[in-house]
Amino acid sequence: MDISSAVDFLTDIIKIKIHRKFNKPLLPRVLTYNVTSRCNCNCLMCGINKSKDNLLEELNANDIKQMFNDNMLYHFHLVRFTGGEPLIKEDFMEIANIIVNKSKAKFVYITTNKRNSLFAYREI
Repeated sequence: MDISSAVDFLTDIIKIKIHRKFNKPLLPRVLTYNVTSRCNCNCLMCGINKSKDNLLEELNANDIKQMFNDNMLYHFHLVRFTGGEPLIKEDFMEIANIIVNKSKAKFVYITTNKRNSLFAYREI
């Protein structure tokens, strides 16, 4: 850890303590977004394909644009896309671009089963 990172870390800890003391809400730092409950695998240890959540309506790119009009969603340090398999969602790249560009996240993770990872790598 370099000096700059250590100073940022300590500054964050001090801010958290001050906010707690005066009962002020903190901005969220991490967004984990379950893009879809659909999956192109049938892994024994997972069971997502057996879940009734697969029948739920998924958010599309327009829904995401509307959500990110809220200023509370502009300060994420980390965005994680998960699912099911996020890369099988038809408008995943558009959704990912909206969230990453508007949130100005420093780190972006995609939890995937690697069946479509080359496609995502080329697009990002």
